[in-house]
This record gives sequence, structure tokens and C-alpha cells, in this order.
Amino acid sequence: MASFILSFLLLILGMQANRAMGCIERERNTLLSFKAGLTDPYNFLSSWEGRDCCKWTGVVCSNTTSHVVKLKLGNLALSGEINPSLSLLSDLKHLDLSMNNFNGISIPTQIGSLHKLKYLNLSNACFSGTVPAQLGNLSNLRYLDLSVELSLSCMMSVGNNMWWLSQLSSLMYLDMSNVYLGDVPNWLRTINMLPSLEVLHLPFTLLNGIPSSLSDVNITALKVLDLGNNGINSTLPTWLWNLTRVTYLDLSFNNFQGLIPDELSSLKSLSSLFLQNNYFKSMSPRAFRNLCNLNTLDLSEIGFSGDISEWMDAMAGCTLYKLQNLYLGYNNLKGNLSGWLENMTGLSSLDLSYNSLNGTIPLGVWEMPNITYLDLSSNSFKGVVSEVQLNHLGGIQALLLSNNSIAVRCSDDWVPSFQIEAFGLASCRLGRRFPTWLQGQAQLEYLDLSNNQIVETLPSWFWTISQSLNYVDLSNNQIKGNLPLLSDLTMLQMLNLSTNQFEGPLPSLPPAIMSLDLSNNFFEGPLSTSILPELSFLILSNNNFDGTIPHSLCKSFDLMLLDLSRNNLSGELPQCLGRSQERLFIVDLMHNNLSGGVPNSICYQESLSLLNLDNNNLSGEFPSSLQRCKELVFLDLGQNKFSGAIPTWIGEKSLSSLMLLSLHSNLFSGSIPPQVLQLGYLQVLDLSHNNLSGIIPRSIGNCSWNALERGGKTEDVEDLEQGRFYSFSASFLLVIQGDERLYSNILDLLESIDLSDNNLSGEIPDEIGDLWALQNLNLSQNHLSGNIPEKVGKMEYLEFLDLRMNNLSGTIPRTLSALNYLNHLNLSYNNLSGLIPIGNQLQTFPDPSIYIGNPYLCGPPTTKNCSTNETIHGFSEGPTNTSSKFERLWFYVSVILGFITGFWAVFGTLLISKSFRYGRDCCKWTGVVCSNTTSHVVKLELGNLSLSGEIKPSLSLLSDLKHLDLSMNNFYGNSIPTHIGSLQKLKYLNLSNARFNGIVPAQLGNLSNLRYLDLNAQNSIFPLISVDNMWWLTHLSSLKYLDMSIVNLSTVPNWLQVVNMLPSLEVLHLESSLLSGIPTSLSYVNFTSLKVLDLSGNLLNSTLPKWLCNLSRITHLDLSYNNLHGFIHDEFSCSESLNVLSLRGNNFKGMSSRAFRELRNLITLDLGEIGFSGDISEWIDTLGGCTIYKLQNLYLRLNNLKGNLSRWLEKMTSLTTIDLRYNSLTGTIPVGVWRLPNITYLDLSSNSLEGVISEVQLNHLGGIKELYLSNNSITVQFSDNWVPSFQLKELGLASCRLAQKFPTWLQGQTQLEILDLSNNRIVETLPSWLWSISQSLNYVDLSNNQIKGNLPLPLDRTMINSLNLSFNQFEGPLPSLPPTIILLDLSNNFFKGPLPSSILPDLSYLFLSNNSFDGTIPHSLCKALDLMLLDLSRNNLSGELPQCLGRIQKMSLFIIDVSNNNLSGSIPDSICHLDGLSLLNVDNNSLSGEFPSSLQYCRKLVFLDLGHNKFSGAIPTWIGEKTFPHKFYSLDIFKCWIYLITIYRGLYPDLLAISVGWLCKKVERQKSTEELEQGTFFGFSASFLFVIKGAERLFSNILDLMESIDLSDNNLSGEIPDEIGDLWALQNLNLSRNHLSGNIPENIGKMKSLESLDLRMNNLSGTIPQSLSALTYLNHLNLSYNNLS
Repeated sequence: MASFILSFLLLILGMQANRAMGCIERERNTLLSFKAGLTDPYNFLSSWEGRDCCKWTGVVCSNTTSHVVKLKLGNLALSGEINPSLSLLSDLKHLDLSMNNFNGISIPTQIGSLHKLKYLNLSNACFSGTVPAQLGNLSNLRYLDLSVELSLSCMMSVGNNMWWLSQLSSLMYLDMSNVYLGDVPNWLRTINMLPSLEVLHLPFTLLNGIPSSLSDVNITALKVLDLGNNGINSTLPTWLWNLTRVTYLDLSFNNFQGLIPDELSSLKSLSSLFLQNNYFKSMSPRAFRNLCNLNTLDLSEIGFSGDISEWMDAMAGCTLYKLQNLYLGYNNLKGNLSGWLENMTGLSSLDLSYNSLNGTIPLGVWEMPNITYLDLSSNSFKGVVSEVQLNHLGGIQALLLSNNSIAVRCSDDWVPSFQIEAFGLASCRLGRRFPTWLQGQAQLEYLDLSNNQIVETLPSWFWTISQSLNYVDLSNNQIKGNLPLLSDLTMLQMLNLSTNQFEGPLPSLPPAIMSLDLSNNFFEGPLSTSILPELSFLILSNNNFDGTIPHSLCKSFDLMLLDLSRNNLSGELPQCLGRSQERLFIVDLMHNNLSGGVPNSICYQESLSLLNLDNNNLSGEFPSSLQRCKELVFLDLGQNKFSGAIPTWIGEKSLSSLMLLSLHSNLFSGSIPPQVLQLGYLQVLDLSHNNLSGIIPRSIGNCSWNALERGGKTEDVEDLEQGRFYSFSASFLLVIQGDERLYSNILDLLESIDLSDNNLSGEIPDEIGDLWALQNLNLSQNHLSGNIPEKVGKMEYLEFLDLRMNNLSGTIPRTLSALNYLNHLNLSYNNLSGLIPIGNQLQTFPDPSIYIGNPYLCGPPTTKNCSTNETIHGFSEGPTNTSSKFERLWFYVSVILGFITGFWAVFGTLLISKSFRYGRDCCKWTGVVCSNTTSHVVKLELGNLSLSGEIKPSLSLLSDLKHLDLSMNNFYGNSIPTHIGSLQKLKYLNLSNARFNGIVPAQLGNLSNLRYLDLNAQNSIFPLISVDNMWWLTHLSSLKYLDMSIVNLSTVPNWLQVVNMLPSLEVLHLESSLLSGIPTSLSYVNFTSLKVLDLSGNLLNSTLPKWLCNLSRITHLDLSYNNLHGFIHDEFSCSESLNVLSLRGNNFKGMSSRAFRELRNLITLDLGEIGFSGDISEWIDTLGGCTIYKLQNLYLRLNNLKGNLSRWLEKMTSLTTIDLRYNSLTGTIPVGVWRLPNITYLDLSSNSLEGVISEVQLNHLGGIKELYLSNNSITVQFSDNWVPSFQLKELGLASCRLAQKFPTWLQGQTQLEILDLSNNRIVETLPSWLWSISQSLNYVDLSNNQIKGNLPLPLDRTMINSLNLSFNQFEGPLPSLPPTIILLDLSNNFFKGPLPSSILPDLSYLFLSNNSFDGTIPHSLCKALDLMLLDLSRNNLSGELPQCLGRIQKMSLFIIDVSNNNLSGSIPDSICHLDGLSLLNVDNNSLSGEFPSSLQYCRKLVFLDLGHNKFSGAIPTWIGEKTFPHKFYSLDIFKCWIYLITIYRGLYPDLLAISVGWLCKKVERQKSTEELEQGTFFGFSASFLFVIKGAERLFSNILDLMESIDLSDNNLSGEIPDEIGDLWALQNLNLSRNHLSGNIPENIGKMKSLESLDLRMNNLSGTIPQSLSALTYLNHLNLSYNNLS
């Protein structure tokens, strides 16, 4: 016993001795060497000095041996190198270097020498390279963490071998998150050799698949398994069910599919299961039965649909009641929350966001005792949520109710019972003020109040709610005012204030901001220069920022998206941009005034995917720095001043991912590099409007234009298309078929090459035919020669082909007729010859102008006969012998009768008219003028007397008649009488605007003495009379005045040849006469007496005719609203007599600098809307000398002119009228403009002019009558007591920041006719004097303000024609309305009560949508005979539709929208008395009865929506029969084939008709369709909701993008007809939830455009057709619940 005690004391003394001597010297030196290689910026290792290393920070020594056994150096911000001497610490058991930054060095292999290591943590320390296999020597290792925080400079992989892991048999914890394992095929076999493994984390490792089974499962000790985010494509592996000890299983964000099986229930230990973001087909009802320990379940976004209560039933029992966290967001679950959710009392977190749940939220949900996180956002819940419900949520920390139909209403003095961290109330109808009860939420971190119609300024307390606030979204409101200093918000990381009305300069920003979106506001001034080191997303587009782009942006090293587009920024791009930003993906700076070149730094990090610099003033050669942008997808350098050659490296490996390349409208020269045409993913190539020369490279045929052949779209392309970068949308403007079109996120719908307007020469290469997927090809306006290749017929998807204005020769290839999609063709102005091919698609081009300028082409649609090469006429070129004899006989008879009867014959003729029956002396009758010498009637002046009826032939007995005026009457239904041609002494004939019909009789050619002929029909909407042969006009050699405006001359190809035979003609008006082209030259010009020529509105597609220069006496020339193009050439200056010149509405490319130099007499010049761009002062310089100083009227509106008004406009002192609206003019308005002495009309609206305008400037405008300053950045300020020096007729001050009151000085404007004060933030009620300003007031627009109160009663005593009060806060009942009203827009207010029953005879447009009107629709609307548009949608109207509606409005009513009301009864039979009805929307009412038979007479119906009603019975067959020629099919939209058939949720038991195949018959596009699409009807937008791929989608004005048939949820039976395969253009087919049987037709593989196919829940049998695999566009398929085998 004594010896034992002695030994024990010696042991204690030894231990104390070891402690006394400290750490081992050798190990101390090793640690110092290790430290010497490290960088310690914060001196965390400052204690590493002195003798005893065991006391140093992070060092732990053994109590027995003093050896270093632990190094705990995690999270110390260390960097540098790891000294190899570290391996000398041979007793080390624990090494933690995590959370440091070793700047991408490799993991040292020497760590594999530390054989005693049990714990190794190198996570998030920024190691890179390959994990060394030497780690396999650490046989004692229990814990290994190599996880990586993903960064381009910190990326690790294991190479292609993980076998070294199998040697770590004692390993219990392994984390390799974000380590690349994609090259390791046997990863699971290696893991299966670790029998002790309990925790395995392998997320984001890009695992190379997963075996579905294992022969021997050796990892049954696993408790935690994380394989999330690996894109694994498989069913659930069966070996999972052997992991009976697993408590945590994460398989999220993969592509797992198939069923969730019963075997899942064997994992009874599971407490957390994450299956979100997979594609499971369904779930076994017993899968969750035994999971009684489950407390967290995430099934978000796995494709579940159906009623949510049925899914909950599948959980049942202990699982349902023990769950604490349930996540079911982003599915398509339906139903409501009642009856199941209240029972889940254990829940603390619930996420049901982004489903289709409806109903109200049950009270029991609010009363759940443990709930801390509740997300019900983005469903269809409804009802009111108030503080009563919310007070139950005492422990809530996150509440998200956004984007439902919920109204959240809480009183201002409410004090919540909770302290919340996250609050989402977007689209919750909070009212117009900020919720004051938010002030007490001191722990708030996340706040979303977007889209709530908040209109006040930000309250001062808002930014001080919480020190923790890091996410704020107030977008899509109407919040006003300036932003305060935000630099004190140290925690704010995300701020979205987009689409509001903020203004003023940008303040200092939060230093921690990561995402900032201030787009679509009114901010101005320079951008902030403060450094924002954390900034990732910066979106400032659509504001008024000016100045330069600050260099401080280069310090935002994490910047990913930079959008400064559509501002007024100038100067050069920072030369540092992109140099240090390794994740910069998007740079959008379009529509600014930037200059200089593209900085070399822009692609320094090679990550850029989108670069948009369109519409700036950048210059220099093609930026060589872009060859480093190897990830570039979209590149737009259009509309700049780049020059030089296009480099070859674009098409080489440098830019191999390029999808869009737009270099249009620059100064590039040289040839097109062949390499550019070999880019594999390129879909849009626009090199138009440059100076390129040379040939088109033959390599053009190498373009596949099909990324699928090259392995699919790149990840960069998909990211941009799907808006992954902060929902950024890549939008580009392309010119297609002569129109600018904006493409946004749908670039995969278009493949385009535009090389137009260059100097290309040579032949079109045959290889062009290899571009089989190309849709748009424009090679126009070049110098191409040779034949059009036969192979062009192989371009089977071609829709647009423009080869005009080249030197092409030979015949037109017959293969063109095989292009079934071709809808635009132009071959004009070449040297083509021979017969124009006919057949197939070419028969759809009846317009001969597409072949004009090819003199040797023949055959239809031209007028040249191929056999004789002579003009074809469908009529006689002069009177026949028979008609001549008849006319001569009639002339002799009339002369004899006149001679015999004398005065009595004349008197008898006049006696026919009742108006002439008073008195014996007809020479005193109204409108009758007799000769003073012979007493014969020589004049009948009966114009504008509202006469109607017939014109008796006896009129021809007035043989001495010289003047006949029947104008401005109403002879509708009558042709012009032929016997007028017998009045051979006529010198003056005026039949204008008398509403004659039919063909102008050739007998008028007998009136050889005629000097004046007016047949114009300008009061008609469309031509009522036409001319099929104009040769009779050549007999009127004395004719001086001819007006045939709005007379249809479309079938007269030789109209100019006829007019040229009238040598005395001085005035010619052929406005809007549908002229069939215009010759550019005449061999001899005979009508040189012409002084007035009006050819406007004829859509003439030509360059300016050369014969115009011969009209030396011309004083008035109007060529407006045509398609004239090319240059305005020098020859124009030869028209020295010109007083008035109008070229408005054409497409000129440019203008010669001498074109207007000699026009000394020019008074009026209209160059509006002709496509001019550039600096306005340069255009004015071209006017030169006397022209500029004599001009009185100048119109330059609707161009793209830039610059300012200084130094030129003040000099034009003769101006009375100046119209510069809709340009891009900038700067302030010079004082000299206000002092122009003669100005009466001034329109500067819709530019970017700025500055403050007060009475000081306006007092100079003493003679002004019309003043328009709308839609600039102007502030108009007046004092209340100002009295103007003028009397205005028209005033436009929209968006002029008038402050919040009505301008009181308007009270004195007693001549005012037009008043526009829209969008001015006026908040007061309407002043009583407004309606009595002027007796002439007929147009008032006060829309988009915040005007309150009721409308006054005396409105019915005004003369207003157009009244727009939409988007205000008017309330109360609707008073009596002005009897003269034509347009009334009161939409989006708070009006209530019944609609007035007063009769409004002139009403054409009525918008009352989005109010609270109730009662019935008044029958008085039927008396509005000119009604064109009726929109009463979204009110509370009830009762039946008036049975008279449409009975009288035959010619006018196009649109009826009464959707979203409570209407009952049926659709009246009168509804399709409306010949013109194009849209009928009665969706969401309570209408009933059978399908309305009256609709079969709606022959022009384009949109029909009868959804959400109670219609019943069968769908009639006449919908698709000839009685309904425009094929209505629920919604038939023009283009080709059937578009959208929605017979959704009906009850129609019938087999699917074989005639479905006929649906691909072509349907002609109707004019009414185009008008609806383009908003021609006063901007009315047709929007419709459809179910596509299981989700509701709203289509608005883009229905031509989708072809769809939905017959789901009916009782259809029988087989799917084989003819379904004929629907080759169909994109969506849904036949689910029927009783269809038989096989799926093999022909379904012919539906090559199909994207979504849903056949689930039928009785289909047989195999799945192999042809389905050929559907390359298919992205949604559901065949579940059938009998397929």
C-alpha cells in the first residue's frame, strides 16, 4: 500500500514538473515558423510570444505530455501561407483553420502527415485546387470539413478520384459542400465504405448521378444526409430506405421524379425532411404514415396539384399533429384552409405561398398557439384582415400575406401585441397612407408594402422604425417627395422604391446596401459618388439623372447588375468599370448621352453576359477589349458612332456564347467577317445602316440558328431569359417588316439577319438556303446582283424577306411558293424579269407594289401580260361605240326638248323638288341662279342643305347649266347619276361629301367644258365611291381643279398617266385614295401648270419621284403619310415657288444639305414623323439662308431629334407655328423663344426639356393661342393673382408639376377649348369655376391626379365633347352628363350609385370601369347611336343586359366589356345586330341559358369571353360553319390556324371530333383584330386569363404568341383522333380529366411546336409513342393516372 501511494505522489510531481516547464521547445519553434508565414491583420496572434506556447491564443497542449494537441485558429481573418513545418506537430489531434482567407492556395499535402488528427476543419478558408489524396493517411480522423463558400477564386475539387476517403474508416462527420465532385463516377461506392459515418453534407457538389440501388448498404449509421442542390436526375434511390437511423434528410433542389413511395415511412427516426424543388409525379397515401418524429417537412415546388386537404389527409395521424415546420410553397395546390389547418396546433412555421388557395383565412389559423412564421402570400385568399385577427398572433415573428385579394385594415391607433421581424403586405389594399402602427415594430428586418396605392410622402419616422431594418420594398405605389439621407441606415441591404413619384437628388446611401432599385421615378441631378462596397444590384433606369457615371462604382467589387438606362447621363464610361468586379453580369446604359469609347476594363473579369449601349454617342473602333468577354450573350452597340472594320475575333472563340449582336446605325465599314456568321448560338444579327461593303460570306450557311444542336442554351442565356438576375429583362428593339418591335425575354421566338442599308455587292450565296430556321432576312438597300438563289425555298420558317433596292436579276425562284410561313415579301426596285410564280403562299401577296421597279416582270399581280408584255385592263379605255351613239342620241333629244318646251321645260324640272314650289319665278328660288340675258338656269347651288332622296333624270333637261353644287348632302345608297354627263355646258361640278355610292360614271368624261370637279368624300370614314377606269378624265382637257380624295382608286394602275394628260390642271387632291403605287419617272411631264398637289395618306412605297422637279409652278405639295423612303435629294430645291411642303409620316433615310436651300418662298414646312434623328441644330442648318428666316410654320414632331433650342430657334422670328413635340430635345427653353413676336401656336410637349417656367416668360406670349408644354421635366409655377396677357384656345400642361392646386389664373381664359392638366398631382377638389371658364370648352383631361370630391351637377349645361377624369379619387353618384359628350372616361375612381339614364346621342366612348356603380345598365345607352366602345367592367352592376343593346348601333359599336359584375339573365338577341362588334367580354357574371344563338351573326367577332358564368347546354355546331365565316372558336385570333380554344370546366359528354384536324386551316387576319391588338380603339387593351401548364397566365395584346386548345375537366370519351397531329402549330394541348380511351396517336409527334401536353387522368392505354421524343420544344408533359404500359 505504501509503495502505491509513493508511486502516485511521484506521478503528481511529474505532471507538475511538466506544467512548470511549459510547451516543448521544438513545437514552440514550429508554431513560430507557422506564424511567420501568416498574415494577421487584426493581431489575433499577438499572444504568440514568450516561452509557454500552451498559453498562446488557439493553442491547446496535453495536460500529460505538454505536446500541442489542438490548434483552434478558426475565424481569425488569417491569410498567407501554411508553413510545411506544421507537419512536425506530430501529436496534433485537432486542427481548425476555418473561416479565414488563404486567397486560393492549395491545401498543403503535409497535413496528411498529422497521423493523430481526429478533427480537421478547413471550411470556408478560401483554399482552391484539388483536395490532396494524402488526407487519406489520416486514419484516426473522425471529423472532416472541407466545405467552401462559393467564389471564383476559392473553388475546390477532388479530381476524378475519391478512393482516399475509403481509408478513413473511423470518419463520423464529412462536409464537402461546394467542392466539385462532378468527375467522380463512384462517389457513392466510396462513401459506402465509411461504416462509422453519421453526418454527410454534399450539397452543391454537382454529383455525377446517383445509383438507384446498392448491393450492400454499409452506411446505416448515417443520421444526417444532405445531397441538396446537385441537379440529380433520378427516382428516389431504394437504398435510402435502409438508413433507418437517419434524422435529417435533404434531397432538395434536384431533379428527382416519379412517386414518393410507401417505403419512406420506414425512416421512422426522421425529424427533418427536405424534398423541395424536385419533380415528383405524386405521393403514396402511406408515405408519411409512420413518421411520428417528423417535425420539419419541406415539399415546396415539387409539382403537387389538387386539393390541399387531400394531401393533408395523406399525412394523417401522428405526423400531422407533431409537425412544427411545414413548407408547401410554389405548388399548384387548391382548396381552402378550413377543416385541417386549425388542427395542426404544433406548427410554428407554415409556408403555403405561391399556390392557388382561396377562400377566407379561418379564425383558427390566427389562433394557432405556437405559430411564429406564417407565409400565405401569392394565393387567392380574400376577405378583410383587421387587428382583431392579428392580435391573436402574440408570438409571430414573420407574417407574409402579400399578393392575395386580402384587404388589411387596421386603425391608426392600434398597438400590435407582437414584435415582428418580417412583414409582407404587398397588394393588401392598405389604403393611401402608411400604417402608423408600424412605428412600434422595433425588431423589424424585412418590410414589403409594395403595390398598395400609397400616395403620401414618406413619414419622417419611417426610416427609424428599427435599427435592424435590412429589406424594404415600397415599389409600385405613388409615393412622392424627396428621399432623406439614408447613410445612417447601417443595416439596410435591399431597397426597392421603383415605380413611384420620388423626385429630387439622390441622397447619401446606406453603406451596407446590396440591392438598390430606384427605377421609374423622377430623380434628377448627378449620381452619388459615395463608395458602396457591398452593392450587387443597382437599377436607376427611367429617371432624369445627369452628369457622369461616378468612378466610385468601380469600388463596388460585388456588383452584378448595373442598369442606368434611359437617363440623361453624359461623359465617358469609367475606365475602371469591370476591372475588379468578378461577378459583373449585366451592364445596361442605353438611351443616354454617353460619349468616348468602351473602357478596356469592361471585360477584365470575363463574366459579363449582357452589354447594352444602344442609343448613345459612343465612338471609336469596335472595342477590342470585348474579346475577353467570353460569357457575353447579348451585345447591343446600335445607334452610336462606332467606325472602322468589324473584327474577325467576334466569331472565333472569344464570343462563342453570343446570342444577339446588334451593331446597327453606326459607321462601320469594310467587309463582313465570315467568322461572325459561325457563332453557334446567334439568333439575332443586325448590321444594318452602316457602310459595310464586299460580299456576303458563304459561311452564312454555317449558322445553325439552333442552339439545341450545340448542346442547348448556355447557362448565361437561360439566366438572362428567365430573369434570374434580379428579374432583369433583356429587351431589344428590332426593325421587322418596317416596324420597330420590342422583344423582351422571348428572343427564342425570332431568328433574324438584317444587313440592310449597306454597300454590300456580289451575289446572294446559295448557302443562304441552309438557314432553315431563319425567320427574318433583310438584305435591302445594297448593291447585290445575280439571281435570287433557288435554295431560298429551303428556308422553311422564313416569315419576312426583303430584297428591295438591289441589282438582282433573273427570274423569281418558284421555290418561294413553298415558304408556308412567309407573310412579308418585297422584291421591288431590282432588275428581275419573267413570270411571277404563283401558287401556295405567293397567292397571299396581291399587292403589286412589292414587285414595282422591275420593268420586265409580268403576270399577276402586276398589270403586264407575259405573252404580249402589254398592260392588262379589266375595263374599256374609253366609251364603246354603243355608248357613244346612245349619249349622242340623248344629247340631240335633250336639245330638241329644250328648244320646244323652252322655259316651261326648265320650270317643270325644278317643280319636282318641294323646296322650289313657291312662286312663279324660279330664278328667285333658293340656290337657283339664272342668266341675266336668256333667263336660263345656269347655276344650282344646293350645297349643305341636308338634302337626300333621288336625283331625277329630268335634271339633264337643264341644258344651259354651268354650275352644279350638291355637296354636303346625304344621298347615301344612290350612285352618281349618269345623266349628269349630259350637262355639257357644265364648268363647275361639286358632288363632294354628299355620300354617293358605287362607281363614278364614265359619262362625266363628256363634260368637256368642265373646269372644276370635286368628288371628295372626306367626311366618310372609308371610301364610298370608287373608280375602275380613269380614261374618261383625259377628255376633260380644260380641267383646272380635281379633288378625288377618299375615292377608291386602288384598281387604277395608270392614274398618273391619265392625270398627265390634263395640261390645264392646277389643283389635284388625291388624299387617301388608295393609289396603287407611284411611278418614279415620266418620259414627258405634261401637267406643269400644277400649283397644288396632294397625294397624302396613300401609303405610297417609293423614293421621291423625279418628275416632281418639273412642277416648277407648284406652291403646295403634300406627300404626307406615305411610305416614301430614301433621301430628300437636291432636286427639291428646284421647286422655288413652294409655299407649303408637307412630308410628314414617311420613312426618309436622310436629307441632302442643299435640298431646301433655294426654297425662298417657303412658308410652311412639315417634316414631322419622318424618322429624322441627330442634333436638331444640324437639321436647321440645312434649311439655310432665306428659308429659315421666312418660315412661318414649322412642324418637326414625332422624330428622334436631340440637342436643345438655343442659338437657332430665337432667330426664326417669322414663326407663327412651331411643333417640336415627341422628340428628345433637352436643356432649358431659351428666353428668346418666349419673345418670338408672331408666335400663336407653340408645342414643345413630350421632350426632355427642363427648368422652371413662370409668368415672367409667359407674359411675352401676348398673341399665343395654343400652348403645349406637357410631358417634359418642366416645372410651371405661377402666383395665384397672375393675370395672363393672352387668351388661349388650347392649353396642355400635363406632367408639368403644377403643385397641388388648380391654376387660378385659368378663370380668365374665356376662349379655352382644350385643357389638359393630367398627371400633375393635383389633390384638391374641383373648383366651382372650372366648368364655367369658357363656353367653348370641349376637351378636358384631368386624369392621373388625386382630385377628390363629387362631380358638380351643372355638367349637363356644358358643351364638353371629351372628358377624361380617370385615375383620381372622385366619389359619390354620377351627375347628369353633357348632352354633347363624345368621349367619357371616369375609370379607376370611387364613383358609386346607379348609372344615369339620360340620353347621350353623340356618345362614342364610355369608360366607367373600376368603380362601384350598382343598379342596372340603363336602356338609354341604346339611344347612343354612335357608341363605339362600352367598358363597364369591374363594378357592381346587376340585372339583365338591355335587350335593345346593339339594335341601332349597326356601324359603330366595336367593344363591349361588362366583365366582373353581377349581371344575370342572358345575352340579348340584339347584340349581333352590331355588324362591327369585335370584342364581347361578359366574364365573371351570373349570366345563364344556352350558348347565345344570336352570336352566330357576329361575323367580325375577334374576342369572346363567356367565362365564369352559368351557361349550359351544348356548344353549337354553327361556331365553325360557313355561317360564321371568320371562325370564332371561343377566341379566334387571325395570324394562321386556330389560336385559343378554352372550353374549360364544362359538362360536355361527347367524343373528340375528328374534325379537330381542320383547325389548322388558315384564317385571314382581320382589320378589327389588328385594331384590338394595337389599342386603336382609344387605347382599349384586350386581356384574357388562361390556364397553361397548370398555371393561370394573363395574355394581353400578345395572343399571337400562343396557340392553345384546352378541353380539360369534361366528360369527353372515345379515342384521341389521329388528325390531332395536323395541328403542327399548336403550342398547348390539354385534354386532361376526361374519359378518353385508346392509344395516344403516333401522329402526335408531328405537332412540332408543342410546348405543353397534358393527358392525365383519362383511360388511355397502350405504349407512349416514340414520336413524343421528337417534340423538341416540349417543356411540360403530364400522362399520369392512365393505363399506359
